[in-house]
Amino acid sequence: MKYPNRLRQVREDVLAVTQLELSKSLGMTPQNYQRYEYGKVDIKASMIVTVCKMAGCSADWLICNDRPVAPAPDDLGEDEVKVLGEYRNLSYEGQEKAKEQLCLLGLKYKKAGV
Repeated sequence: MKYPNRLRQVREDVLAVTQLELSKSLGMTPQNYQRYEYGKVDIKASMIVTVCKMAGCSADWLICNDRPVAPAPDDLGEDEVKVLGEYRNLSYEGQEKAKEQLCLLGLKYKKAGV
């Protein structure tokens, strides 16, 4: 079940809103929205459509598919597109860990002058 993680990812990273703000936009209580984001209840089709329109992502990505949120820019190389796709398929926690590791790696290479 990927949609709870994806729903949170869309809310935080794409829409940049709190659960309270998004729940108001969707016309529901924050508690009802939290149930979707925590995977306690199945997401309604009407909510999928609304959130996807707001975020510019596809419904199949939100609920089950492994495609990225949006197509990668044309200026990215094949390896960059692959890495970006893998990153977008991670859970929120996985993305946070990946960003942390990339920062550490960047600092390591910067110190080494590479």
